[in-house]
Amino acid sequence: MMSDDGWTKEELGIVGKSLEAAGLTPDQAQRLLNGERVDDLPVGAQEFLHQFFNNLTEDQTLELQDEFDRLGDAEGEAYSKALGSGLLILSNEKIGTGDVHGGFESLPPWVRDWATHRARDEWIVSRDGKPVNIARQDYKIAKLLSNTGNAIAPGERFGTELIRKAETEIAWGQHSPAVEASFPGAEVSDLKNNYQQTMEDLLSVGTRSHEASAAILSGHYTDGTALDGDYDRNRTVQNLLSHEWRDDGRTAANLTNWVDDYAADQTNASKSDLSARAFRGLLDSTSGSGEQFGNLVNIGDSQQSLGDINPALAGAMEEAVRPYLNVMAGGSPGAFGFNESTFDDLDFGENNDALRNQSQRVMALIAGNPEAGERLIHDVQTQQALNAHNLVTMDSTDPDTPNAGEIGARNGALQNLLTDGLTAAELDNWHDDHLGSGTDGLSNNDRAAVSSNVETTIKKVASAIPVVGNTAEFGLDLASPYIPTWDKELELPDQGPYPEDIPDAVENAQLQQYYQMYASTNPVPDGSNPQIDERLFDGERLRPLSEITVLYGPDREDQILTALRPRLEVAGVDMGSYDSRYAALQGDPTETMSNDEYKNRLLNE
Repeated sequence: MMSDDGWTKEELGIVGKSLEAAGLTPDQAQRLLNGERVDDLPVGAQEFLHQFFNNLTEDQTLELQDEFDRLGDAEGEAYSKALGSGLLILSNEKIGTGDVHGGFESLPPWVRDWATHRARDEWIVSRDGKPVNIARQDYKIAKLLSNTGNAIAPGERFGTELIRKAETEIAWGQHSPAVEASFPGAEVSDLKNNYQQTMEDLLSVGTRSHEASAAILSGHYTDGTALDGDYDRNRTVQNLLSHEWRDDGRTAANLTNWVDDYAADQTNASKSDLSARAFRGLLDSTSGSGEQFGNLVNIGDSQQSLGDINPALAGAMEEAVRPYLNVMAGGSPGAFGFNESTFDDLDFGENNDALRNQSQRVMALIAGNPEAGERLIHDVQTQQALNAHNLVTMDSTDPDTPNAGEIGARNGALQNLLTDGLTAAELDNWHDDHLGSGTDGLSNNDRAAVSSNVETTIKKVASAIPVVGNTAEFGLDLASPYIPTWDKELELPDQGPYPEDIPDAVENAQLQQYYQMYASTNPVPDGSNPQIDERLFDGERLRPLSEITVLYGPDREDQILTALRPRLEVAGVDMGSYDSRYAALQGDPTETMSNDEYKNRLLNE
C-alpha cells in the first residue's frame, strides 16, 4: 500500500481522498448520532474501509496519521479526520445493510486487542518479549479517534470499550501517580496534561454512542448480553463520576445528558427503552446503597461531593431524572405515560422504603451543586403542577387515568423526596464544613440553619413556577401527558417582584397544587361568597397565587385551602382522597430529615 520509503505526497493525497469519499455525509452522521440506522452508505465504501484498515498494522496506521498532520494544511487536517472517522464507521453496528455492516468484529485485530486491554494496575506490558507502553498507545489512538470532532459515533461495543478504557486510566492513577510519566511530554506539566487529555478523549468519543453509555450504566448491551470480562458496573460508574475532571464534568456528563431527550418520545420503543435502562442504571449505581451514596458525597480527603467537583455532572443527572419523577415517587410507569418497553427497567418492586431512600440519595447528589438543586426544585414542582392539571382535565372515566388519590399520593411523595433530598445535601455540607472538629452532632442552631436553607431555596424557586395552561408560554413540551421536557437553557419565567409574605414554601406546596387544579377548571366567580370571589378574582380573571396570598394576609394559607376545596369538589375532584393520600406520603412537613436519620437511613452508617 505504501512504498518502502514511506508515503509520498501524491500517495497521501490519493489515500486521503479515498478515505473522505468513504465517509459519511453530514446528514448520515447526524442520523447516527440521533440513534438511527444508516443503511445508505454504499457497500463499496464499507468494503474499502474494511480492506484498507485490515491491511495496515498499528504502527502503519499511526504513522499515516502523523504523515497527514505533517502536511500542515487544510487538506492534511481533513485527511487525518477521515482516517479516524473511518475506524469509527467500521465499528458501528448501525451502519450498513444486509451482510455488509459495521461492528466491533469489523475492526482490525490490533484495534480490538488494544480496546480490550483493561489491566487496572499495569500500563507497561511485554509482547513478543518486548515492552509495550499501553499509556503511550492510548494517547496516540485516542488522539486519532478524537480528531474526528463530534461528528461520528462509534458502535455500541467499541464505544463501551473506549469508556471502559477511560475508567481504566483513572484506576491507573489511583494505583500510582507515576503513571503520568508514561505519557508523552517533555515537561511534567505536559505529562499531566496528556494523561488527562487521553482520558477525556476516550470518554468523549465513547459517549457519542448513547447505546454505549447505557451499556456502561446498566451493565448490559441492547441485546441483553452482559458486558464481558470482570466488569464492575458500580465501580466503573462511580470512578467516572467522582474523578475530578478538568472541565467540571462536562465530558462525563455525556453519559446521561441524552436520557431526557430519548424519554421525550414514548412512541419510539427503542429510544424509550434505552432511556429507561440508562436511568435505572444511573440510580442503581449511584444511590442503590449507603456505600454508593457515601462514595459520591464524600470524595477524597476533602470529602467534597460530586456536585462540588463536577457541577456539570450534577446538572446532567438532574436532566436525566426529570422525566422519571413520578416513578421515583412510587408511580406505575403504565399509569404515567411510559411505553411498555420501559416497564421492566422501571419496576422497583414492592419495597417502597428502598425506592424512597434511593430517590432521596440521588436528589441529594444533584443538590450538591446549588444551581442543579434549584433546577431540581423547578422540575419537581412543575411535575406536581402538571399532575394536578391532568387530574382536572383528563377523562376521569378512563380506567387508565390516575385518580385523585393516586395523584395526591404521587405529589405528596414528591414533596417528601424533595425536602429530605435537599436536607441531606445541606447536612452533607455541614459535615464537610466541620471536618476534624471532633463533633458529629448538630446543635439546635445548626439544625435550624439547615432547615432554613432548605426552605429558603425552595421558596426562591417556587415563586417562579408557572401555572400549567398553555404550555408553550413557558417552554414546556409534553413528551406524554405526564412527562414534561424543556430546553435545558430555559430561564425561569419572570413573575415580577417576589412577595415578602408568601406562605412558607415547604408547607405551601399543597396550596400551589390546589391553585393549579382550580386554575385548570377555567374558573369564574360563582357568586356563592362575594368576599371570597373578590380575593380570588380580579373581575373575571383569576388572580395569581402570590396576589391572593397577599389579600388574605400572612399565615392564612389554610383559609385559601378552605375556600378552594369546595369549588374543586363541585368541579368533580375527590378532594378527600387527594388530601388523605397527599398527607400520608408527604409526612410531617415540619419534621424534615434529622442528622441521625441521614446517617442511618441514607448513608447506612
